[in-house]
Formats: sequence, C-alpha cells, structure tokens
Amino acid sequence: WVTGLKKVKVLERFEPSGRGKVVEFSAGTLGLSISYTLSYTIDEPESVSWVSIAGGVKSIVGQYRLTPSADGGTRVRYQLDVDAGFGVPGPVRKAVTNLVIGAALPDLKRYLEKEYKK
Repeated sequence: WVTGLKKVKVLERFEPSGRGKVVEFSAGTLGLSISYTLSYTIDEPESVSWVSIAGGVKSIVGQYRLTPSADGGTRVRYQLDVDAGFGVPGPVRKAVTNLVIGAALPDLKRYLEKEYKK
C-alpha cells in the first residue's frame, strides 16, 4: 500500500497476530533503487515503530503514534529519520524526503479507509 515499494518479504512474524516483525523491502523512486530490512515493535494500541537492521541505507528509524481524536477517529503522528550513509545532494534529499513523507500518510489513510470501511 506504500507508493514506491517494489517488493516486500516478511522474514519473521509476531505471534499470534501474524503481523510482520522483520520485513525486507525493495523500493525505488527517481531512478534509484534500494533494499533494506526493518525490525518492528508494536505497542498496541498506541504505536508501531521500526528501525533498520540491514540493507543499503545506514539508518532508518520511524514511528506511527496513534491517539484518539475528539470526533471519535484516530490521529496519526508520523516520524521518520533516514540517514542514507552516503552523500546526497541537498535538492535530491529534499525531493526524496518530500516524496516519502508526502506519500506515507495519504497512502496509510487510503489503505485504512479501504480495509476498515464502516
């Protein structure tokens, strides 16, 4: 459901939910391709966090923090820190950052509304 992902492989799952605990990703955008593996921590119902443990990126750390909103819905706070581990020119870094962040929340919203439509 995330824009730019080409392949996702679940290497390890949480029991009994079956959710991905260690997941390998292949992604591409702007002519660049990269593979990385994330390890997830789930603190239901408040957050889903992840950290990179392998791959072509030095460090990826992120989190979705979920809180109830006054209207009965859910507010999602998205945090992401990526260190590519190699020099990326400022304008390219900004374009990729804007692309990732600009797609992440709308992609999540579309997915959840489709999966949990009332």
